[in-house]
Amino acid sequence: VRPSRRVVGLLAGFGGPPQDPEAAGDPGGLVGLAQALSEGYGVTTVDLSDDGATVPDSVDVLVVAGPEEPLTEAATAELRRFLADGGNLFLMYQHIGIAASQQFTEAAEQPRLDALLAPYGVRVAPGLLVDLRSNEPLGLPGAGGATVQRPFPLFPIVVPVSEHPVVAGLSGVSLEFPSPLDLSGADTSTVTPLLATTEFGAVMPSESPLDPALDWPRLV
Repeated sequence: VRPSRRVVGLLAGFGGPPQDPEAAGDPGGLVGLAQALSEGYGVTTVDLSDDGATVPDSVDVLVVAGPEEPLTEAATAELRRFLADGGNLFLMYQHIGIAASQQFTEAAEQPRLDALLAPYGVRVAPGLLVDLRSNEPLGLPGAGGATVQRPFPLFPIVVPVSEHPVVAGLSGVSLEFPSPLDLSGADTSTVTPLLATTEFGAVMPSESPLDPALDWPRLV
């Protein structure tokens, strides 16, 4: 019934999740997201890896999902231009990576994306967000081949703190190794928090162990 469909752009490259179903191997990451969005929106891939590349005028919202490599200055400038011209950005990134040993998390900075958020008073803060009560359990091998479920606070289940349509009807959203947001410098009339930890949430150092069997309350 719509005369035209709004277009969602998915930023490619920079170490983000694969968008090609054959490369991904399964309908997860941006592949699954693109399939779900295509039911009601136009979906296109946006590549800003080359200097001079631009976001197409047809794109209404550009999704920047989990880049693990720093954006180039040219790509950042184009995102800034896109915003200034009335475009919308959905930024999903964190300041946490996984150490090569796979035993610890580590700091992973994204200074250029931070600079995009700075004018709005929003800051991705250092540290690792955890929730001691509301989290996704991990299955660990137990006696006799049984699987034992252990709480894993590094995968918190955050809950809606707003009536905004984006989170309406949700009971919770599971996140993996999320970074905390600092909104102390934001204008509360224009910035709306959507999700938060429960009262059992806390912030741990960026370099934290990954062992689910640890005594987490003593670490926080």
